[in-house]
Amino acid sequence: KQWYQRRVAITAGGYSLAVTGSTAFIPQILKVWRSKSGEGLNFSMFTILDFVTSLISAFCIKSGLQYSTWLELLVTNIQVFIIHLMARYYLNQKRKKYRLHSALIPL
Repeated sequence: KQWYQRRVAITAGGYSLAVTGSTAFIPQILKVWRSKSGEGLNFSMFTILDFVTSLISAFCIKSGLQYSTWLELLVTNIQVFIIHLMARYYLNQKRKKYRLHSALIPL
């Protein structure tokens, strides 16, 4: 009975870590969305993080590991990809606005 209780506690702890870990980037997504800017983000870091989580997720899936092993990484990968896309989109919008504005200013 004691062994079973430990196993349940460890499993519950693992799932709670997976849930909280997989939602780690939601505040960043909301910040980029609300500010309509990716200013201050390190694109190199997000690119490396996206690449590494993709590789590890692919390895875990290919190796046939349990979904609990790779699901958190896959969700993190999706969140990082969303941040990357949003930041790039808002950066391009800002550049377009700047180009239009500077084209209208007579020299």
